[in-house]
Parts: sequence; C-alpha cells; structure tokens
Amino acid sequence: MSAAPRLYMLSATSPGCRSIGGIFLRDLIAWYPRDCIAAGVIGPLCGTSANVDCLPWLDKLVLPSDAPKYIGREGSLMARLTRRLAWMRARTRTAVEASAAIVAHARSFAPDRLVAVLEHPLMYDIALRVSREMRLPTSLIVEDPPEYLLRTTGADGTTQHRLRQALRQLAAVSERVGAASPRMAQVFRECYGIDALWLVHGHERDRWLALHEMPREDGELTIAFAGSMYATDAWDAFLAALSRCDWTVSGRRVCLRLIGGAAPGPIKGAAHYDVYGWRSQSETLALIGRSDIGYVPYWLAPEHEDVTSLSFPSKLSTYVAGGIPVFFHGPEGSGPAEFVRETGIGVSCGSSEPSVVVAMLEQLVEPERYCSAVQSIPRVREESLGAHVFRRRFAELIGADERAFQPPDRALCGCGYG
Repeated sequence: MSAAPRLYMLSATSPGCRSIGGIFLRDLIAWYPRDCIAAGVIGPLCGTSANVDCLPWLDKLVLPSDAPKYIGREGSLMARLTRRLAWMRARTRTAVEASAAIVAHARSFAPDRLVAVLEHPLMYDIALRVSREMRLPTSLIVEDPPEYLLRTTGADGTTQHRLRQALRQLAAVSERVGAASPRMAQVFRECYGIDALWLVHGHERDRWLALHEMPREDGELTIAFAGSMYATDAWDAFLAALSRCDWTVSGRRVCLRLIGGAAPGPIKGAAHYDVYGWRSQSETLALIGRSDIGYVPYWLAPEHEDVTSLSFPSKLSTYVAGGIPVFFHGPEGSGPAEFVRETGIGVSCGSSEPSVVVAMLEQLVEPERYCSAVQSIPRVREESLGAHVFRRRFAELIGADERAFQPPDRALCGCGYG
C-alpha cells in the first residue's frame, strides 16, 4: 500500500461544483495531495461544461467529443440511423484520438495508477485503450448500471455487443471497482470476477445539520426534493396523491420545496411549490435542514428494474446530512427501498395508488415513527453516508493509506460556487 500513489483520473464528467457527478469527483480529489493527482476529461459527455472552470489548480486535460449523449427514448428511424453513425464515428475516431491524447498527457504526469470513471459507455473503450497503453494498475468507478447506459445512449445492437466486450476486458485488467451500491458491487464480483466495494458520496461532519424536530401539528409539512428528476412515473403518482388529499396530510398543509432540476409540473388546485433551481451544496443543505421530509422517487415501471435494483441515489446522503427522514417512492425490491427499511431512516412506498401514497406519508409523520426515523440518522451518517466513509473506501479502491488524505488548506474551487 502506497501512502498516496500518483493518480490519473479519467472521466466523462469534469470535477467541479455545478453537477452531481462533478461534486462526486471534486470531493474525491479535494482531500488528496494536490501534486499527486491529474485528470483527463472526455467531453464532458456527462454533467455540465460549467464544471470545466472549477478546480483551476488541477492538472487537467479536457477533450471535445461528439459521442451520443442520453436520449431518453428511441425516436424515428432517421434518428436511430444518425445515432448509429455517431456511435461508429465515436468508436473508430473519437476513442482512438482521445485515448492517444490522454496517454500523452498522463505520461507527462507519470502516474502510479489509473482511475477510470465509467459514466458513459464510450469510456469502456477509451479506458481499456489507455489502461493497455499505460500498463498501470487500474481502478474503476461505476455509478450507473452498464446496461442502462447502453440503452439510454441509443447504442445499436452491434455497438452494445462491442462495448460490453470492452467492459469485460477492462474489468479483467483492472484490480478493483468502486460501485454505486452494495448490489452493484456484488454483480461486478460475480459477473466480472473483479474485487468490488460500495463507493457512495457523503457530506463532511462539519456540514451535518441538527436532527429535525417533529413538525408541528398545526403547521406546514415541507417535503424537499433535491437533484434532477428522472423517475417521472413516481413523481406524477406523488403529485396525483397530493392532489387527491387536497395537499393536506394529517391536518398539515403540504409544501414541496424543489431544489435542482425538478420542474413542478402543472399547478392544480391547492398545490404549493417553492422552486429554487440549482443551488450550491451548502445552500442545498440549508434548505433541506428547514424541511420536514426528503422525497426520493425511483422508477416504478418494471422496464427500469435493472436501474432501481443496482443504483443508489445521492439524495439519500444529502437528506441524511440535513437531518430529515426519507420518503422513498419506488419498487419495494429496489436497493434504496431495502436500505431505507433496514436502517429505519424513513418509509418506503412501492405503490402509485394515491390512497397508499397518502397513507404512507401519514405513517411517516406519526410522532413515534417520525422520531424513530430521525434517531436512526446518526448511525447511518457514521457507518455509511459520511464523507469519512467515502474517503476510506476510495483509499481502499486505489490502494492508498487513508492518512494521506488531509483537509484542503484553501477553498476547493476558485469559482465561489461550492
């Protein structure tokens, strides 16, 4: 084990302050010795290009890419043909050129280890090329199920097959993978034959807020949602449930506090929203700390079972840091539902039926249940969802001594947004 191996981080997201993926990488880098880390960014294919201006001290190469991004749905025949041509160009030209540029930049830094963050399927190909050329010990970070990424970026069958092969070959030459959830780690161990651990983002102890008190019976019930909205079926069912009960739960008027990329949708009847848009991490935590419940929607539709089973929402870490209990709205067999039930930090609702959703909300705001959920938060902070756990697992992932990680002696970023 090296105290602090020289790391070269390869990703499709630029580390920074203005996207969830960027914050994940920024916080991995923040406590690491600054002269021992450099980065190569492709695109960025994920997150936002605004992150490129963050962390100006980081030795970072940013390369353009025209690889397909997320599409959401199939589209017309012409759209599918266009994406197929784009994927052919990405694999035969972009991956080759980007890999060569990354290798040249990495060699000038002389790293001891490659860390490849696989947020986009093209990274399977690029990371494999770089790992083979550099012949370095390699660690992988996987935050989204590979099949989900292949599906949502519109890769055709032939391209998917070749990218799956690249991922298997990459896993075979890598030492360890940091996975988004315990279940995903198990899949990589069993299906790819690689050592795997759970790597989940967490907040610093000095940012943990006081545990929330039981909401007043004659007051407002504020339900926070932080981040981007993907699971629109659960979200629509949640709004329908609130509409059915006239936005009143256990005698309390409900207010939704939306932080990040979520849109409120059509405002009907007694609906009450506060929309804040994208906020910094500290502002987000402050808003959550003034809320009563954190809402986590996950896809209810069975075609998303691979995602709901293997992923883990970063919202959970944020709500726990904010000291509020969680209302998880997604399949009962999903990883997050299991985590919420086992830890006791909230309730899990697997139904889209309005009466069931309202009943589960009422169950959570019962004094005994609410207080029990809040009192479960400190243990989860310490054992699973704190920044100290995040760093310890990252140290294990890269074969470093955890004592090499030190608090940054200056602001994380010069943009003033963190």
